[in-house]
Amino acid sequence: ASSSNPPPPMCGSFPEASQPAIVRSAQKDDFYHQDLQSSAQTVARQLLGPREAARVQRQVKLLASLLYYGLTTGCGLQTLGEEYCDLVQVSGHPSSAVRPTMRAFLVALQAVPPYLLESIRLRILRDSSRLANAPSSTRSATQPTGLVARLGRLSASLHAYVALWMQRKLPLFQDTTLCALKLHLALFYLTGGYFHLSKRLAKVRYLFVGSSTLDQPRYTLLGVFVLMQLGITGAVFLSRHIISMIRERQTGG
Repeated sequence: ASSSNPPPPMCGSFPEASQPAIVRSAQKDDFYHQDLQSSAQTVARQLLGPREAARVQRQVKLLASLLYYGLTTGCGLQTLGEEYCDLVQVSGHPSSAVRPTMRAFLVALQAVPPYLLESIRLRILRDSSRLANAPSSTRSATQPTGLVARLGRLSASLHAYVALWMQRKLPLFQDTTLCALKLHLALFYLTGGYFHLSKRLAKVRYLFVGSSTLDQPRYTLLGVFVLMQLGITGAVFLSRHIISMIRERQTGG
């Protein structure tokens, strides 16, 4: 569902959106976005059956995300959350309407990365599980010994090595991603502007086009707390890494 009214034209009299308004807008969009995803999954179960719908669950969620943001941001309209909070997307200095190519880029940033990250995570877990449960057929004496067979075994061994390496690095990748998102959130609390990482990458900001003139609180203290939390997390991770390296050297020695 998309807003029925196009955003008002840009002019220099509109102020930058406050942090509370941006957060409220994001919360509203999350609600409607998740409701659309839930409705799409219900339709998929009715059309495809429970088993097939579960198999294509990620693709259905991706389609719902593309529909929600494509029919709003992609068409130059306000999302439901933006309309509720009287916010309009702008870019550049001075502020101007977001170009169509940048709107398409923003839609892709909002919808595609979650799908790709979840697909990669599931693929790593699936490959690791298959390798752990697979019989050691590569040691069979009846295996063919031709060049093609040797290349096939080499490819399988390389795939197994990469899968196991990625499985070991998956927790580190997840922790790094979480820390990066927390750092981005801390920057928003400290400076305002970009609540979503996709909008920071696309340099898309918000203007407030409503009539309220009430002073809005800022979240600077929350940003300080998040930075402190990141510092503690980084110190713990570094200490564990150093201890692990010392143990490996002692074991190797």
